[in-house]
Amino acid sequence: MLKKIFSGVQPSGNLHLGNYLGAIKNFVDLQNQKETECIYCIVDLHAITVKQEPKELKKNIRETLATFIASGIDYKKSIIFNQSSVSAHAEGAWILSCVARMGWVNRMTQFKEKAGKDKEKASVGLYAYPVLMAADILLYDATHVPVGHDQKQHLELCRDIAQRFNSDFNAPDFLKTPEPLIQKNFSRIMSLKDGMKKMSKSDPSDLSRINLTDEKDLIVNKIKKAKTDPMPMPAKEENLEKYYISDNYISHTNTSKGLFEILYQIVRKYAIVQKLKLVKKYSKTKSLLDVGCGTGEFLNTCKAAGFKTKGIEPSEIARMQAIDNYNLDVSENTDLSQFDEDSFETITMWHVLEHIPNLNETIEHFSRILEKNGTVIIAVPNLKSWDANYYKEYWAAWDVPIHLWHFSKASIGSLFKKCGFNLVRTKPMLFDSFYVSILSEEYKSGKKKLLKGFAIGLISNIIAFFSKRGILAQFICLEKKTA
Repeated sequence: MLKKIFSGVQPSGNLHLGNYLGAIKNFVDLQNQKETECIYCIVDLHAITVKQEPKELKKNIRETLATFIASGIDYKKSIIFNQSSVSAHAEGAWILSCVARMGWVNRMTQFKEKAGKDKEKASVGLYAYPVLMAADILLYDATHVPVGHDQKQHLELCRDIAQRFNSDFNAPDFLKTPEPLIQKNFSRIMSLKDGMKKMSKSDPSDLSRINLTDEKDLIVNKIKKAKTDPMPMPAKEENLEKYYISDNYISHTNTSKGLFEILYQIVRKYAIVQKLKLVKKYSKTKSLLDVGCGTGEFLNTCKAAGFKTKGIEPSEIARMQAIDNYNLDVSENTDLSQFDEDSFETITMWHVLEHIPNLNETIEHFSRILEKNGTVIIAVPNLKSWDANYYKEYWAAWDVPIHLWHFSKASIGSLFKKCGFNLVRTKPMLFDSFYVSILSEEYKSGKKKLLKGFAIGLISNIIAFFSKRGILAQFICLEKKTA
């Protein structure tokens, strides 16, 4: 079966090592495969979503083309062209904009990341460019699109638009729904100045990247000046939101679009009931703070059960869902010093502790704002679990979307003991092994292998009961000692 490959690169200048290893090298490999037709586009219409100097843009277009050819893309084997030279791209984008739905585009997380806090001043083009991307792909009946993990969401939008178009106009298979091609055995190339960021063309510092046009001596100097250790996470937790934007971060969504998501939502409802039972066992005054409350399902369940609830959620997308859907009291302010002493009887953190940059300070605040004999209930992944060892670097719980800390079953008690807490109970979270294993399979192979992921999760749970490794994740209850 012939594979028709489509992909594009913005001519925004400063093509760097990350672009080569993450995209262009893969383009070359694809064109040399049998039964592939490759179409590579220099997407200058995407470049103008932000202000461009016309002469500089023209220069960058030529430079991008030269880079393609110098890197091994053969114009005799592949089609290489400039996007704006084909008017159908702009025309198709307008037609598909009349089919796409606002809610679909609103879910695209990259706009928020690129626009920043001043999104009201961002261009409509920056907001709507995923629709243009869909037009780029669908124009050529592409069967496969090479994408990174940060672009998978846009390809899903493309598939949704194609299916909606075919349905609206009663034209089955008129627009083909492309499949993602995720490059294997590739690690993200990080910035030379900030180890927490990807190498980027848009970074204002040229010292942050190795450009493909850099001379040898300049590359040596950049490497000498590079920061070899990752820079710390932002000191202010309100700056953490961008790290929680991920299409795999399902706790921040209520969609049930595919089988995986449907199963997840079913399991989540069951887990919420179990969480409530656990909280009720240790709570009398029913005052509860949920740190990292996501879209608010658990907090709403507690509210319905008579609890006085307060939530903290740095992600605006998730926070607004919690407020709009359930009328919950949820704050974006992650600074726990805002609360008085003895404010809560129970504090919960469901897979949140591993994301907190100032870990010890957070636990100290817990001790201060909890009532005497109050309880902290947390859920964390266990790096000693069998599935962690099985998947190694592909284990999704290492970084979904970013984990700053990794815990074993024994380390939690020691960590909290320093601040006056006793470990009173641990309870296994059996379903987490299945969820993480399925994600790990996708991370490893580029495909959702539900059956294999389920099997690995099951094996991990079974081994946990007969070894000291422990289950992948646990509910952990810690009680504040009486002063």
